[in-house]
Amino acid sequence: MQVSFYVISWALLAVVVAVLATYRLALGHREDVTVHLVGPEAGLIPEQTHLAARIHKVEVWGQSLTIIMAVYGLTLLAIWAYRIWETGNQVSFH
Repeated sequence: MQVSFYVISWALLAVVVAVLATYRLALGHREDVTVHLVGPEAGLIPEQTHLAARIHKVEVWGQSLTIIMAVYGLTLLAIWAYRIWETGNQVSFH
């Protein structure tokens, strides 16, 4: 396999992370930060709980995929730098 496959797969992973971040932002706009404990708004508690759980799931996935993307990207960078270094060592000056 060529390096371009790995770079394209890293770019696709970056797109997935960006989509998750956008989705998390959209969920955050719908979030009501006021805690409703009693009164007529107490019916909003299950909705708040459900939204908080969804936001937490998206955050866990986003953080995990961001770490994977960073490690994968740094690994690709290290492989690229090693290949450049190896190529430089093979050049002879006659």
